[in-house]
Amino acid sequence: MAISRKNLLNNFTFLSKEGTMYFKNSRKAFFLGVDYYPEEWPPDIWDQDVNLMYEAKFNIVRLADYAWPMLEPSPGRFTFDWLDEAIEKLNAKGIKVILATPRYPPIWFPKMYPDALPVDDQGRRIRFGRNGAWMSYCPHNPNFLRCIERIVRALAEHYKDNPNVYGWQIDNETQWSDPYPNMVCYCEYTKEKFREWLKAKYGSIEKLNEKIGTKFFPIQIYSDWGEIDPPWPPLREKNRGLALDWLRFRSDSLIELIRFEASIIRNIAPHQKITTNRISHQIDNYKLSKFLDFISYDSYPKYRREPDPAVASMYYDWFRSMKNTSFWVMELQSGIFFLGKMPRPGEIRKWTYQAIGRGADGILYFRWRTTPYGVEQFVYGIPGPDNRLDRRYYEIKKVGEEIRKLEEHICETACKSDVAILCSYDNIWSTDIEKDDYGRNFLEDMFSVYKGLWLNHIPVDIVEPLCDLTKYKIVFTPFFYIMNEEIALNLKEYVKNGGILISDARLAVKNEYNGIFSEPLPGLLTDLFGITIDDHDIVEVGDNRRILGLEGAPIFAQKEASPVAWVEALGLSDADALAIHKGTWLDGAPAITMHKYGGGRAIYIGTFFSTELVNLMVRDFINGGLIKPIANLDDSEVEVARRDGRDFSLLFIINHSDKYKKVKLRLEKTYSIEDLFDGRSFESNALTVDLKPDDVKVLMVK
Repeated sequence: MAISRKNLLNNFTFLSKEGTMYFKNSRKAFFLGVDYYPEEWPPDIWDQDVNLMYEAKFNIVRLADYAWPMLEPSPGRFTFDWLDEAIEKLNAKGIKVILATPRYPPIWFPKMYPDALPVDDQGRRIRFGRNGAWMSYCPHNPNFLRCIERIVRALAEHYKDNPNVYGWQIDNETQWSDPYPNMVCYCEYTKEKFREWLKAKYGSIEKLNEKIGTKFFPIQIYSDWGEIDPPWPPLREKNRGLALDWLRFRSDSLIELIRFEASIIRNIAPHQKITTNRISHQIDNYKLSKFLDFISYDSYPKYRREPDPAVASMYYDWFRSMKNTSFWVMELQSGIFFLGKMPRPGEIRKWTYQAIGRGADGILYFRWRTTPYGVEQFVYGIPGPDNRLDRRYYEIKKVGEEIRKLEEHICETACKSDVAILCSYDNIWSTDIEKDDYGRNFLEDMFSVYKGLWLNHIPVDIVEPLCDLTKYKIVFTPFFYIMNEEIALNLKEYVKNGGILISDARLAVKNEYNGIFSEPLPGLLTDLFGITIDDHDIVEVGDNRRILGLEGAPIFAQKEASPVAWVEALGLSDADALAIHKGTWLDGAPAITMHKYGGGRAIYIGTFFSTELVNLMVRDFINGGLIKPIANLDDSEVEVARRDGRDFSLLFIINHSDKYKKVKLRLEKTYSIEDLFDGRSFESNALTVDLKPDDVKVLMVK
């Protein structure tokens, strides 16, 4: 049933109090707000919406990501008056805006340009609308690019001098809309662009044939660029070099689309900030982040099952690390997600502080008002579908009140880490191609490492392979399947200069063309680790295999863990064994080794990382004084995060359970501590914190 304006008005408490604007130009402000779609609602309720946002202490709103049909109802005819009005109403309450460049074309677009819709690998043109095609266009289509340029240029010209426009979100969750199990796009424009990309990379067709091994099965030796078509799924059954290049090309294509739109805005309004949101694994986000002023992530922690809180923390640390600075959460879940589980009382507040503790300096909730129609009608906004202000609004309002008290401290802090995980999109893509072979991929391996560190409250950066590693005491390289000489040299220099490198199975198996190294494994790194891989096997369900730490080993001594998916027998050339395999025919073979290389150590683990194994190793590093946790506590349902300022730190203590907790924390030394919520101050190196279900404490430590 349609919702009447009268009901909308009656179901909201009207608030029109004037007072302090929450965008404070005198000092840094924390950005807290919501994703707002005024075009979906009658204009006579906009004032109420804005007043309620003001009462929640919001100072930022995202607009227009769904609004292309309202902004350009017919080709070249723009209607910005409604958007002007919405921005002015927000401005009157001190709320600035992020404008999104349009993503979803009006209905006239596919009618005029049906060739702009993507083509799947079976030659079927994906129909307009969300039928598996989230991205309703091909980014190589000249008609699409011409229309995008027109609307983005018009918006930038119109709002370049509007002081209330803080910045722009390019597109929305940019991705290739692969309708599983198929892929897009295989139109003629994309095929030609892919050939141009390959030609620019290889220079000659002869070099391409040589580097990706086209004379090997499936034999496809090319004599002309025009003979090359993009590989189609399943990619593991195609030439692996061409398959990896196809995924690299898809990434570069989406980056180029974002750069194209960003360049239009920068030429017209260079003073306005530019970001994009929730960038998928299809895009090399390290490469993309270099073209953005700040990076943004969309976070929906809870769907059908209770979430593992370490997953959200990992993505926050990952996105923060991409530019080595703070990030935004452009969409944070504020209700049920497609008829999933409802956030418990306190969870939205908890999720907010979880992101802040990991480096977020801006958070917007998705969304204001719940849409009664369309695909997202069961993705709840802050007011639910009945438009009442329920506990979720008042919980978020409480967060706003707290943030305005804390923001001067939050905005003077940043996250710092002594430990890093190396992340490579080549390895994300190459292990995805072969996941059916290993039963494991890069992201699963990376999470196992992260969770082992998270359980011990060790701050982590997740960095690209060629970054400066010298500031880190320990670096992990999960499932680093693809290796080239430049990355190998960076790792060797890191260890030579005193770093500790920890790698696991299937390290440096392949070169940058996705071909197998012909020398002993780990190719390019045998001298660094002082080993060779002499044998290997898969781990089957029910295998009675263990990895046993040797007595007297500097780490993992007399401990044990289960191997994961794959095991390797390590041949010792110049390394020391720390652990051996137990069970089946690999009995007694070295399973974990350590090699002194220059001033550092290179540790090799002959299986994939498990949280169990990493947890045990990290505890040894802590006990040995190599790294320090934020705090010592033994509760896997309580997270501790830290942001450091010039002469103070903020500790975020988060209860991820639905139970009351009395948590005992031990700090490195005695500090002056202030509870920023209740105002209590004391000096101690040990404290007991009472936490309600899904509760948060923020402590200032000096």
